[in-house]
Amino acid sequence: MVSLYLTPLQMAAIPTAILASWDSREIGALSTAQVAALKPAQVAALTSNEVAALSNAQVAAVSIASVAVLTLSQLNEMGGTQAGLTTAQFGALGTSVIAGLGSQQLAALTTGQIGALSGGQVAAIADSAVAQLSDTQFAALSPAGIGGLSTAGIAALSSARLSALSTAQVAGLGSAQVAALSSAAVAGLSSAQLTAVSAAGIAGLDVTALGTGQAASLTPGQVFALGSNQVAALPSASFAALGDSQIAALSTAGISGLSTANLAGLGTARIADLSTIQVQALATAQIAALNVAAIAALSTAQLAVLTYTRIQALAPAQVAALTTGQVDSLGTKQVLALASAQLTALTTAQLASLQATQSDPFTAAQLGQLTQAQLGALFG
Repeated sequence: MVSLYLTPLQMAAIPTAILASWDSREIGALSTAQVAALKPAQVAALTSNEVAALSNAQVAAVSIASVAVLTLSQLNEMGGTQAGLTTAQFGALGTSVIAGLGSQQLAALTTGQIGALSGGQVAAIADSAVAQLSDTQFAALSPAGIGGLSTAGIAALSSARLSALSTAQVAGLGSAQVAALSSAAVAGLSSAQLTAVSAAGIAGLDVTALGTGQAASLTPGQVFALGSNQVAALPSASFAALGDSQIAALSTAGISGLSTANLAGLGTARIADLSTIQVQALATAQIAALNVAAIAALSTAQLAVLTYTRIQALAPAQVAALTTGQVDSLGTKQVLALASAQLTALTTAQLASLQATQSDPFTAAQLGQLTQAQLGALFG
């Protein structure tokens, strides 16, 4: 047999037509070094009989580049020698080959081969075939492999499989996949699994299913990733379970999504701890919903970022709750924003303090709204 006398370099130079004409005995006699030297075009030219003649050792010697060109028919001809494919080789198989694997072939895959599958390869496997993987095989899927599961496949996962997902696998879920989880599935996630969900995944999370313990386990980064609609949909009990660091992590979009009930439930201390950027994101309806204690707790820096329209949104009772220090800190435009009912709500102490810090703060029209007692406090 001529193959016995060829060096690996010479093997790599054999024309594909000649190689395809060899009989199975010639191919079976190749050393692993000779097989490793075969170029992708040469491997692609191997006939079904030639491929079937390869031993496990020879299969394992095929280069990664050459494995990538194997067809499904060639892989099927390998029969039992498929098991000889290394994990790296299996990860190089084309998606069309992976998509064509039968149920028996999939069932025969080792955990190492399963773990080598890329997201694209897993995506090529039918949902029904994925469902037939054993629990051990499913547990072997890499985070990238998990990321390749279809949304329908994710939605069809049993509660047992979901609860068995490792934190690394959970981290591989994308936004659409997380969004495909049912409310029951979300509620069944452990705190460790939930913490592992990526920021992109969090954006798809059904927060209405979160329990208090789950909400409390969210990282500041995950809280920051919540959209306005998600924050708005958080159950009151779950929102109340958020800690100080989580509240501080709410984005401006998240802040704008706060329901007036949840905002009121923050309490004066937490509202006073909101950053100026967060306060600036509050809508007029949210400002109007703050109780008088919360208004009185706002820092001068927080008050300073309230726009003209937000100042106008303050109820008379909220205006009356402002401390003299807060009133003194109001800017000219903010004072000019005060309307009739707000002006009449100002206390004499507030007016006396305001006059001491600002010269002629009101317009003639505003002065006309003040009572004699208020004018006396302002100019007395």
